[in-house]
Amino acid sequence: MGSPFDVSASSTSTYRSCLDCADPTRADCRDGLCVLSQRYAEGSSWVASQVSDVADLGGKEARVTFGCHVEETGMFLKQRTDGIMGLAMHKDGIVAALTAGEPGSGGGRAAFALCFTPTGGLMKIFPPPLFPEANKFGDKADLRDMEGGYYSIAVTAVRLGGSALTGAARTLAAFNRNNGVVLDSGTTDTYLPKAVKGDFEGAWRRETGWEHGNEPRAIGSEEFEMLPDLVFTFEGGGEMAISPSSYMDSTDNPFGVYTSRVYLEEPSGAILGSNAFMYREILFHGEEGRVGWRDVDDCYGGG
Repeated sequence: MGSPFDVSASSTSTYRSCLDCADPTRADCRDGLCVLSQRYAEGSSWVASQVSDVADLGGKEARVTFGCHVEETGMFLKQRTDGIMGLAMHKDGIVAALTAGEPGSGGGRAAFALCFTPTGGLMKIFPPPLFPEANKFGDKADLRDMEGGYYSIAVTAVRLGGSALTGAARTLAAFNRNNGVVLDSGTTDTYLPKAVKGDFEGAWRRETGWEHGNEPRAIGSEEFEMLPDLVFTFEGGGEMAISPSSYMDSTDNPFGVYTSRVYLEEPSGAILGSNAFMYREILFHGEEGRVGWRDVDDCYGGG
């Protein structure tokens, strides 16, 4: 791992002072500088100084604000660069900065799409108006009307294979409580509410004949083919199926050993992380209050 980034040695980077905080309602002041912090349900946390610098994406330069960590706990102490990136729905976010001043933008929020496959991914940014591109995404869901920067949607049903997980009102409510179901490319795995743990484990047992867990397990090819999809139906009519090839993490040594990356520990709501994005392209369109998606074999051919 390289040396920590030195802002003072950069010709373009500057710390943001307490008089110039991005999103001051969520920032704190420490030693004259703006700081952000975040704590996660599993106990990890970070504190970061706000830094402004110039970003270049596909030849388009823009000044953006981001956080440089100054304190870390939990998983961040041992985490290495992993290639994931979260993009909040925010007027000062990198997507808005990179499309500011584009012809036709009219001050509206840009849309962006993320495409993930095991061999690579693709990010697209669309200055408004988006209309022709949006028509390519057949499945759609309505974003919830809430603040906080999350791409949050409400579910009407969740099932594991042929077994319903939201047959009871309490389990459906657990998915939609607080932030609801959040699409988060900055989280690696998929997290379901603790309230559904018994229903999920029972459904897994019926579907597979063995107990669900998050420990490595040897699985034969025929057994793997029989594993169930995890399927979400959203308000707005869209349906998203997370396949075993997405939620089961394989290891090369020994071959045929897999680990489930579906965790049953969220206090409320759910997080569909980057493994839920695998083999699909997802369009995030905050201005229209919608997300859309389509399944793909690769990110460049589109099908």
